[in-house]
Amino acid sequence: MVTVPDYEVTTRDGLDYVEIPDGQLLLIPDMPMVPYYATSVDYAMGYEVTDVVLTERSGLATATGLNLPTVSMDRGGDGSENLETLSGSADSEWYPDEEYRWQIIENPDGNTTLLIMMYPFYYNSLTTDVKFYKNYKFEINYTISNVEIAALTTDKDVYPEGGDVLVNLWLNNSGDAQDVLVDAVVKAGGSGEVIDGLLLRTLKGFEGIASFSPRWNSDGIEPGYYFVEVTLKDTSGNMLDRKTEMFRLGISSGEIASFTATPECFDIGDWVEIEMVFENNGTVNINGTAIIRVLNSTGDVVDEFRHNVTDLTPSGSVSFSDEWDTSEAEAGSSYNIIGYVLYDSKSTDPATVAVRNTIVGDLNGDGEITTADAVIALELAASGEWDAAADVDCDGQITSLDVLMILQAACGSIEL
Repeated sequence: MVTVPDYEVTTRDGLDYVEIPDGQLLLIPDMPMVPYYATSVDYAMGYEVTDVVLTERSGLATATGLNLPTVSMDRGGDGSENLETLSGSADSEWYPDEEYRWQIIENPDGNTTLLIMMYPFYYNSLTTDVKFYKNYKFEINYTISNVEIAALTTDKDVYPEGGDVLVNLWLNNSGDAQDVLVDAVVKAGGSGEVIDGLLLRTLKGFEGIASFSPRWNSDGIEPGYYFVEVTLKDTSGNMLDRKTEMFRLGISSGEIASFTATPECFDIGDWVEIEMVFENNGTVNINGTAIIRVLNSTGDVVDEFRHNVTDLTPSGSVSFSDEWDTSEAEAGSSYNIIGYVLYDSKSTDPATVAVRNTIVGDLNGDGEITTADAVIALELAASGEWDAAADVDCDGQITSLDVLMILQAACGSIEL
């Protein structure tokens, strides 16, 4: 018997948010946000749950007048989905339309966990009526088997469209010999729809260890997530074991092709022009967010720019241009400008450009440019030591040209 805790209601901005203590929320786009409750049972290796049947549901309580929010999953700039709640509920009658659902979770130690998800809270958006069932009783059917899927793997996690998916399957029967039906299929990751059969074989008098390496050609299949599901049954149709292995068709990959910031040596108040080019070097369209940040010498963000990357096709590229106003920059300070793109729950390697504001020429810090500064610059050029203030021409090195320009400035021939 499972007793579901009473639900709780919190009202915010005219919407009623319903929660069950230790429960979770059912977040289906365009449907009311309702709570559900889950319980779990652990099983040792060799136990296979074949069915879960609801035998009793009681403790019905009713209410009315609740205004539940509607779930909206808004796709963010990085391709992920962000939860929003909208005023009012979807125009549907009683929701959800299921009483419960169950699934088996394979644990790393070979044991399994049965997860039962109960839907005790039902909402009618047309009438604002509520039904809530508090008590549940289930009958759990299972078999005990010595036959198991010892391992199920694919040779890669990601494949290009049309590529061959190699599946490696190992079976083990630690008990008496018996006939075993091996059924392997490829299913769509989201819907669970069977896409193709992979292996169907009966092992007569199977005992010990067996292995198979079927190959599936994905030609003509849309990019996305898929999984191999292998089921073992006895001659009476009882399930002995089941395992799945996920893989993806379509390679999502992108890189920063170029990243520049000019000028690299700026005067306070200048605009630094930033250019970034992002390329799709994968096989599927990319959606994401390009991010450019200006960091000061302590790593703090002093400015940030964001751009959406929308349906960038394979081999395609997109460029972004921004301008950083240096009016608030600190005199004599250096900054790192970094750029990267977030997409498909990952990030490109960041590109970095260093820019700086320096009081050029005044190497001894006395507030003016004199021949003494030129002497210091000459010593730096000879020793290979670095001082940004001595790099007058901003070419990244200190040379005799920098020394000459400081001398000219000291004589009043030029201004730095």
